[in-house]
Amino acid sequence: MRSYENELYRRRRLGEIGLRLGSQETLDSYVTKTWAPTHGVTLAPATAKGSDLYDKHISPYLGHLKLIEITPDAIARWQADRLKAGAGRVSIFKAHTVLGSILERAFEASGSRTTPRGSSARSAGRPRRRSGRWRR
Repeated sequence: MRSYENELYRRRRLGEIGLRLGSQETLDSYVTKTWAPTHGVTLAPATAKGSDLYDKHISPYLGHLKLIEITPDAIARWQADRLKAGAGRVSIFKAHTVLGSILERAFEASGSRTTPRGSSARSAGRPRRRSGRWRR
């Protein structure tokens, strides 16, 4: 995580204007204008259901944030708040996966040679199986 923050700091200091993550673009704006038309259409049918997850679990809570404001802490708080509100662990895990894909594409579009993947801990974690059923 520290190297990711250092890279963002360095780019801002050097004035690299093209860094998408440093722009004023919000998550909703990026998804609508860039991710959905470019990457959303290539998703497998089962994965495409992720757009429902985005609309229900991600957009109302994180969509208004600028891409640069979506930090691992913000993601952890979002997960905790959604779980506390009664959202299912499996749904939040899947929504986290969709969010990770979106943020990774935004980061790649910024032209960086490093990836933030793994910089945000999955506080909800992968759902565990018990007796052949997903634990709720």
